[in-house]
Parts: sequence; structure tokens; C-alpha cells
Amino acid sequence: MTAGAFELSVRRRYRRVAAIAGIGVLLFVLLAGGVHYFEKKWAPAIRLAELEQRNTELRDEVERLKLEVQMEHATRGELEKQLADLSSEADKLKSELGFYKSQGGLQRR
Repeated sequence: MTAGAFELSVRRRYRRVAAIAGIGVLLFVLLAGGVHYFEKKWAPAIRLAELEQRNTELRDEVERLKLEVQMEHATRGELEKQLADLSSEADKLKSELGFYKSQGGLQRR
């Protein structure tokens, strides 16, 4: 009689372990399926949002750089105009200096 009872107890234990292992495997499969579903369904939307944010940042940077270039062109134009005016004034002063020297208005010491 004890051999039969021992046999039933071992079978029950194996069944219980097998059931727990089966439930564990089932939970793992469900979890893996859930992760796969999440990646397929939501990951592209998250990536799209990240790309749209980056696109907005890049557009803002392009606008900032365009303004900097416009300011640089305006500054360069103004400086070139000032240079032309100063060069013209220097030529005029050189001409006057040459005239005074030729008239004897400036004497060397």
C-alpha cells in the first residue's frame, strides 16, 4: 500500500510542477507578445513624434541662421560703403595735400 500512495504523491507533484511551468511559459509568451505588439503599434508613433520635434528644432535653427546671414550681409554692405567713403575722402585729402605742397603752403622743418 505505501508504494501506491508514494506513486500518487510523486505524480501529483510532477503535475503541479508541470502546471506551474506551463503557466510560467504561457505568461512569458503573453509578455513577449505584448512587447512585440507594443513595438509594432506604438514605436513608430513615438519615433514619428521624435522626428517631428527634431524637424521643428532644425527649422528654428535654419531661421536663426538665415537671420544671421542677413545681418552679416547688411553689416558687410555698410562697412563696404564706409570703406568707399573713407577711401574717397583719403584720395581727396591726398589731392589737397599735393596742391598745398605744390603751392608752398607747407614747409618742411
